[in-house]
Amino acid sequence: MAAIVYQANKKTGIKYAYESISYWDKDKRQSRARRKCIGRVDPETQKVIPTRKRKTSTVGEKTKRGPVPITWTARCFYGATYLFDRIGEDTGVTQDLKTCFPESYRQILSIAYYLILEDKNPLSRFPRWAALHRHPHGESISSQRSSELFASITEEARQRFFRLQGKRRVDREYLAYDSTSISSYSKCLRQVRYGKNKDHEHLAQINLTLLFGQQSRLPFYYRKLAGNIPDVKTLRKLLADINTLGYEKVKMVLDRGFFSAANINDMYRHHMKFLIAAKLSLKLVKTHLDTVRDKMRSWTYYSQAYQLYTYSLPIIWNYVQDRPYKGDSIKADRRMYLHLYYSPERALEDEKAFNSRLADWQEELESGQRHPDHEKQYAKYFEVKSTPVRGTKIIAKEEALVEAKRNYGYFTLLSNEIKNAVEALEIYRNKDLVEKAFDNLKERLNLRRVAVSSEQSLDGKLFVQFIALIFLSYITKKMQENKLFKDHTMQEVLDEFDIIECFEVPGQQLMVGETTKRQMELYTKLGATPPASLQ
Repeated sequence: MAAIVYQANKKTGIKYAYESISYWDKDKRQSRARRKCIGRVDPETQKVIPTRKRKTSTVGEKTKRGPVPITWTARCFYGATYLFDRIGEDTGVTQDLKTCFPESYRQILSIAYYLILEDKNPLSRFPRWAALHRHPHGESISSQRSSELFASITEEARQRFFRLQGKRRVDREYLAYDSTSISSYSKCLRQVRYGKNKDHEHLAQINLTLLFGQQSRLPFYYRKLAGNIPDVKTLRKLLADINTLGYEKVKMVLDRGFFSAANINDMYRHHMKFLIAAKLSLKLVKTHLDTVRDKMRSWTYYSQAYQLYTYSLPIIWNYVQDRPYKGDSIKADRRMYLHLYYSPERALEDEKAFNSRLADWQEELESGQRHPDHEKQYAKYFEVKSTPVRGTKIIAKEEALVEAKRNYGYFTLLSNEIKNAVEALEIYRNKDLVEKAFDNLKERLNLRRVAVSSEQSLDGKLFVQFIALIFLSYITKKMQENKLFKDHTMQEVLDEFDIIECFEVPGQQLMVGETTKRQMELYTKLGATPPASLQ
């Protein structure tokens, strides 16, 4: 039964009319009422004036089509970060980061993008860059937040990322392995030690090793270690890491700093294929070189492509595996290929450099200004005679000079797989991509000095810089394949993309600004489909 009920609002004094419908509440076993406001009462006429009906939405109700009300819009630069998005998809970096860092992968990508585009600028300028660019995180990251992000990157997550990236490349190519030193003034980092500084700086350092795919030309593993650890000591730990990460059928390319009998035996024991440079003074190399020294310098063994002489021969490696748990050793013969090379141009350069050093040493002896570090060379190459009448006379030891120049122009490589000397040289020379990667890390990604105050921040920052290095290496590879370095620097290409704008409107598809024919060609050559623009 319906009835009209009147009730005044105590605050405003306005009287409202309500339709009241009585019903029986079974749970409470009493009569109840539902009330619905139908209007307010006019104080003069006492008539009910209906209130305005409010629109209510129902589930599944179709709304009228029309433009979405604009609440926030942005116009920002998009061309370069669009390229990075495509590279992240192509290399699997974005997917692997999302798998390993589901909560922070967007921040990691945004900082990596910033490091690439803002050459050498500190992270304190990230908010300014973020306000002008479209990037994965979409928001600013303060210096404090970036430090927290670096500290949150765990060793377990990093190792998982290495596993995922390695599976995309390991089985198909040789891996170049090398190390570099990074100088630091910090006294808070435990691994900062004095060692052999590869930048010839008189500072303490940490060392960084890097593993690169030679065919993909992309890095997928790195390790930080104490600055006083020599290269030759790092290979055994690398082999253990490779085993832990589950990499199989690994092929390594190493320079002669990693050569030792123990390392060669370890690679044989792990069934790894390898190509490694070695010193000519090794008995294994010297014995065979002396037998073919004259023979190999004939037209039959000349490579016009590399303008040098090459010679290959199979040799035997005396394999030894110590077994401490049994108290014995396994000894066996292992097949190996020795590749010898002679470069006339290199021989001339080596001789000119040696003659220049000889002139300096002789001048020091004649002037009496001997240098303590050169005493060994004085004794080896010169004979000093002094008489009261004629004074000091310096005589060169010709036999010693001839012996020193005997191996100029020669160098050697060893492999347990590659039989052809030219093929081995081609693979080995591609190892310079690691050196170029170290240059990118130090110069472009601001890693010449370690500028963090904690171990966790250093580990996290190195990882983000490593991610940026993958993107840089991909761009370098594409530019080399399409010979873009002939007319462009990498910075010029990135600057060309970085002027392309996009316009964001909530509820609408992203609108990309005009792109020129040249920009579209550069996108295609770098392996990316040009963004759909408003032409």
